[in-house]
Amino acid sequence: MLFFRAVFLLSFVIIAGNSMAQAGPAAVSDTPMSCVPTHEVLNDLLPDEQKRFGRTVCADIVAMDQMLVYNRFGSFNPFGMIYALRRDVVGVDVKVGALDADACDDLDGTAGYGKGLTPGEVRLKDCKRPRPLTLRANAGDVLHVRLTNLLRPLKTPAKGEDAGPDFSRDFCDAPQSDGGYGSFFHQIRNWVSSGDNTQSDHREVACGPEGYRPAPIPGGKDDGPDWPTSRGANMAIQGLTAFAIVNNQMAEAPDACKGLGAIPPGASVDCFYMVEREGPYFMASTGAPAGGEGDGGSITHGLFGAVMAERKDSRWYRSQVSRAAFDAVFTPKDDDDLSDHARASETLSGIAPYETTKNGVPVLNMLREVGGDTHEIVHSDLNAVVYLPDAPEKSFREFSVFLHDELKTFYPAPSKSLAPLARASLPGSATALRSITGPAAWATCFWPTARASARRPIAPSVFMRNSSSPPGPMATRRCLSSSATIRRTFTIPT
Repeated sequence: MLFFRAVFLLSFVIIAGNSMAQAGPAAVSDTPMSCVPTHEVLNDLLPDEQKRFGRTVCADIVAMDQMLVYNRFGSFNPFGMIYALRRDVVGVDVKVGALDADACDDLDGTAGYGKGLTPGEVRLKDCKRPRPLTLRANAGDVLHVRLTNLLRPLKTPAKGEDAGPDFSRDFCDAPQSDGGYGSFFHQIRNWVSSGDNTQSDHREVACGPEGYRPAPIPGGKDDGPDWPTSRGANMAIQGLTAFAIVNNQMAEAPDACKGLGAIPPGASVDCFYMVEREGPYFMASTGAPAGGEGDGGSITHGLFGAVMAERKDSRWYRSQVSRAAFDAVFTPKDDDDLSDHARASETLSGIAPYETTKNGVPVLNMLREVGGDTHEIVHSDLNAVVYLPDAPEKSFREFSVFLHDELKTFYPAPSKSLAPLARASLPGSATALRSITGPAAWATCFWPTARASARRPIAPSVFMRNSSSPPGPMATRRCLSSSATIRRTFTIPT
């Protein structure tokens, strides 16, 4: 299993969405979260000897549906769910513009918020990989999280509405003439998930011949839609104290901020946590605490992540970026005789390049300063360069690793690898596997399989030329929009 100021500040805000209406759920508010210096209010309420919070770090996040692909043999969870930064999410009506690694290399990760987000009608931005959400804060921070539930809501069949995704109907029986799935959809499905009647009866393949239903398992029950019908979401962060401030007084945090209640699709809740000690803190939704060993549910489907509490005053930078982001920070040398890895020397000295911004958004720094010792998390990368201004020689790279056990998995045909698809043309691939999570696009890369957090010092050789600089980030070749991971990684030569 998974182990792991305003004076009138409101403790939480619920934005109600018409999630059960026949016309479908309404879009949630496009208003950015209110990120105010909550730490000042909190300190005013504490005795002098307990005033210990120096800033507020805000994260605007959503819970959403996302198909998860686990390996190059195509094992996948069509009912996956993930947390994501709201700024990394767009509506499915936004046309996909980057389909392959070269196109992804032109994106620097500083795009702004998506608009008109509707539960069940969202996807990750182009080239954003589905990963367990990793938030960071320093010891002595107040972490303010606004969680919005964008999971696809339940429908009411009696009202003529679609009851929800059905794997057999929406994946296996999707008609060849249905262009909405993209021309690549059927190629993948038929290659890795289809077989004859016998293979279907033995559950060796996910899909039998068109319209065929496998024989019932003796003593078992017929397969149903197999879709998680609990669509509530919450956030429980193990080890962090959740609180609220109501009428300028300390108050009990909302249940959804402690894993004791859930918000429905279209609703939002503001949660506040005290970050007091360094270390990794596992977070997950217990909105559907069933399955597994009794505490699976939402976690089984991927709705988890972590808060990495760093040393006080540390700064955190992205560790793996696209070519566009790398070039924006470290200017390439304009010399045809040099390797394309060569960089202008003036960008390799000191900390200033690491604070490069585009359109007001940091390229590498994971925090955007809002003002008044208040910051917004704008990047949620698994791994980070953690820079210690008072002791730069002790800066390190941090690797956040998660173990995802007891997976919900649909298996493809035996021994068929998706690796050749990495070399195939990709017509329509961005919409090819919308499949049964509705409009949610297929995973761009593999979902990771590991756990907790590991830290190790950086070898001196990977520091920039100036020893007071932090470790250099790696420019990473993004993976293809199929499930094959192809990565080219390089570091700045010293």
